[in-house]
Amino acid sequence: MIVFAIMLGVSPVSVSAETKPLTVLDDFIQFADPETCAFAGDMRIMLDNLWTYDEQGDGRPAFDKLVVPDDLAAGFYEPVIVGDEAGVSASISVNGQWLGLNVYEIRSFAPAGGDPPSVDIAFTEDVRIVRQRLATIGIHVNENGHYIADPENGVYAYHTYVLRVHENPELTQYSCLTL
Repeated sequence: MIVFAIMLGVSPVSVSAETKPLTVLDDFIQFADPETCAFAGDMRIMLDNLWTYDEQGDGRPAFDKLVVPDDLAAGFYEPVIVGDEAGVSASISVNGQWLGLNVYEIRSFAPAGGDPPSVDIAFTEDVRIVRQRLATIGIHVNENGHYIADPENGVYAYHTYVLRVHENPELTQYSCLTL
């Protein structure tokens, strides 16, 4: 039995290593602005709580905690954290569906130095199907990705893409990067 805390005013939850129940994520994965990778609602809360930064040192990220609503917790596995000098990655396996797509994993990479983390969502469906479903909510990504500069911000630009996962070609990944 693996025990980990899922925080949102709840106590630690015990989960087994067995297959989790299918969790519908349509109300969880929401965007304030999909073109600029701006997540909203519970997804934003989860992403905001994944990382803590050493403000006094070199700004290196460290995993903090996984925060999801109680009614969705059963579909999330314990995060796998991997880090090196470039930054830290949190991979959260999920047994869920979003937009009718099977969500395999949600991953966030926090680069060293305090730059904004990237977000990847991996699906079991083909690239073409993922692109079509994302287009229904206003995320239009072609085979070359989608890049948008943000002149009002003056610092960052945004890049989104959908492609096969190199390490596991049976998966398709939607990625949202702030450059």
